[in-house]
Amino acid sequence: MLRRRFGKVVLVTMLFAFVCVPFGGSWAAEKYPSRYITLVHGYPGAGMAEANNQLIAKALKKVLGVDVIVEGKAGGGGVVATNSIINGPSDGYAIGHQSFMSIVQTALMSKGAVTMDSIRVLGQIQAINQALVVAADAPWKTLQEFIDYAKKNPGVQYANAGVGNSGQVRWENINRLTGLKMVGIPFRGDTEVIAAILGKHSPIGICGIPSAMAQAEAGKLRILMTFENPKMSGLDPTVPYIASFFPKSIAEKDIESVNFLFVNKKTPEEIVSVLEKAMEKACKDPEFIAANQKLGLMTLYLEPKAATAKLKKMFEQAKGIVEE
Repeated sequence: MLRRRFGKVVLVTMLFAFVCVPFGGSWAAEKYPSRYITLVHGYPGAGMAEANNQLIAKALKKVLGVDVIVEGKAGGGGVVATNSIINGPSDGYAIGHQSFMSIVQTALMSKGAVTMDSIRVLGQIQAINQALVVAADAPWKTLQEFIDYAKKNPGVQYANAGVGNSGQVRWENINRLTGLKMVGIPFRGDTEVIAAILGKHSPIGICGIPSAMAQAEAGKLRILMTFENPKMSGLDPTVPYIASFFPKSIAEKDIESVNFLFVNKKTPEEIVSVLEKAMEKACKDPEFIAANQKLGLMTLYLEPKAATAKLKKMFEQAKGIVEE
């Protein structure tokens, strides 16, 4: 009798263990990350944007230990990609990488449905350096010569890579602060901007540092100014830039071209913490810093709280310009 009861107890115990182990495994918290992560940006899957995001993906993979897949979701100047993070899952397996202008445009086009609090900022990752360029045979040898010309000739056109592009918004801000009254002519990317200058359709234009450097080395363009310190992009340190050329009263109101990493605002704190630490570590990796510099980009890390406050301030700065 006793032996029979003991056998039943053992059998019940084994059945309980058999049933509970698999369920217990599904209940247990999954270690993050346990599979690949997607890095989403708002540009076509080629060119400078793709190369930039592949560098970030490689740096994050090195820290997190899982594959990071780059996915370009072009449309609306970054609106499609930003919205995919805002309206997507909050499990930390989709990270957004966008310029501040892509985030700003998403908020403005939503007419209040999206705010700067609609995302969880992991930090500022990069600053994008751009250049003000003219044809190599243009009569202006220096930035001051061109500024003098623009003041005497209101309405001078400048080519830019598109309405809402960070370079366009940044120069339009300087344009207003200085009273230059220049008129922006939007094109589709650096290639068209350069073609417009070389074809004499526009006297001056704004393009990314890699494009500017390549054309300058080929003897086709002259760089009159960079937006950020040229030394940080491997250029001649004597080239003027916004902070070195313009008075402090103007330079301190400059709208930087910076990029942020972010996730869905409902992402659990423990996952956010893992990503924040990974991002910071990646941004301090000498290999990542050097690779960025080769693309004319500057690794410029800013921790989450400060980056969030900065993004909100930049939104207010850019809002009036973009709406107009």
